[in-house]
Amino acid sequence: MNMKHQPILFVAGIVSFLLGLIIRYYTGRRRFNRRTPFGLQQYRSYNEALATRSGEGCARVIGTLLALAGLVLIFVGLA
Repeated sequence: MNMKHQPILFVAGIVSFLLGLIIRYYTGRRRFNRRTPFGLQQYRSYNEALATRSGEGCARVIGTLLALAGLVLIFVGLA
Protein backbone atom coordinates (compact mmCIF):
# COMPACT_ATOMS: atom_id res chain seq x y z
CA MET A 1 0.00 0.00 0.00
CA ASN A 2 1.11 3.52 -0.66
CA MET A 3 2.77 5.08 2.38
CA LYS A 4 0.87 8.36 2.11
CA HIS A 5 -2.50 6.62 2.59
CA GLN A 6 -1.60 4.91 5.85
CA PRO A 7 -2.13 7.92 8.17
CA ILE A 8 -5.50 8.57 6.56
CA LEU A 9 -6.57 4.96 7.12
CA PHE A 10 -5.34 5.08 10.70
CA VAL A 11 -7.28 8.27 11.50
CA ALA A 12 -10.39 6.99 9.71
CA GLY A 13 -10.11 3.80 11.74
CA ILE A 14 -9.92 5.67 15.02
CA VAL A 15 -12.87 7.88 14.09
CA SER A 16 -15.08 4.97 13.02
CA PHE A 17 -14.07 2.90 16.06
CA LEU A 18 -14.93 5.73 18.45
CA LEU A 19 -18.17 6.47 16.62
CA GLY A 20 -19.17 2.81 16.89
CA LEU A 21 -18.43 2.78 20.62
CA ILE A 22 -20.41 6.00 21.14
CA ILE A 23 -23.43 4.55 19.33
CA ARG A 24 -23.30 1.37 21.41
CA TYR A 25 -22.88 3.35 24.64
CA TYR A 26 -25.79 5.67 23.83
CA THR A 27 -28.19 2.83 23.01
CA GLY A 28 -27.17 0.90 26.12
CA ARG A 29 -27.61 3.99 28.26
CA ARG A 30 -31.09 4.62 26.86
CA ARG A 31 -32.03 1.01 27.59
CA PHE A 32 -30.68 1.29 31.13
CA ASN A 33 -32.55 4.54 31.83
CA ARG A 34 -35.86 3.00 30.74
CA ARG A 35 -35.67 0.25 33.35
CA THR A 36 -37.77 0.32 36.49
CA PRO A 37 -36.41 -0.72 39.90
CA PHE A 38 -37.84 -4.17 39.11
CA GLY A 39 -35.78 -4.52 35.92
CA LEU A 40 -38.62 -4.05 33.43
CA GLN A 41 -38.52 -1.58 30.56
CA GLN A 42 -41.35 0.95 30.44
CA TYR A 43 -43.02 2.16 27.25
CA ARG A 44 -46.07 4.34 26.73
CA SER A 45 -47.49 2.15 23.97
CA TYR A 46 -46.88 -1.08 22.11
CA ASN A 47 -45.93 0.84 18.95
CA GLU A 48 -43.35 2.84 20.87
CA ALA A 49 -41.88 -0.39 22.23
CA LEU A 50 -41.63 -1.91 18.75
CA ALA A 51 -40.12 1.20 17.20
CA THR A 52 -37.65 1.71 20.02
CA ARG A 53 -36.48 -1.89 20.18
CA SER A 54 -36.06 -2.25 16.42
CA GLY A 55 -34.37 1.15 16.09
CA GLU A 56 -31.97 0.46 18.93
CA GLY A 57 -31.28 -3.01 17.59
CA CYS A 58 -30.31 -1.56 14.22
CA ALA A 59 -28.21 1.12 15.91
CA ARG A 60 -26.34 -1.47 17.97
CA VAL A 61 -25.59 -3.54 14.86
CA ILE A 62 -24.37 -0.44 13.02
CA GLY A 63 -22.26 0.55 16.03
CA THR A 64 -20.70 -2.89 16.21
CA LEU A 65 -19.93 -2.91 12.48
CA LEU A 66 -18.41 0.57 12.70
CA ALA A 67 -16.22 -0.46 15.62
CA LEU A 68 -15.03 -3.61 13.84
CA ALA A 69 -14.39 -1.71 10.60
CA GLY A 70 -12.47 0.86 12.62
CA LEU A 71 -10.25 -1.84 14.10
CA VAL A 72 -9.56 -3.24 10.64
CA LEU A 73 -8.69 0.22 9.31
CA ILE A 74 -6.40 0.86 12.28
CA PHE A 75 -4.49 -2.37 11.65
CA VAL A 76 -4.29 -1.69 7.90
CA GLY A 77 -3.05 1.82 8.64
CA LEU A 78 -0.36 0.46 10.94
CA ALA A 79 0.84 -2.16 8.43
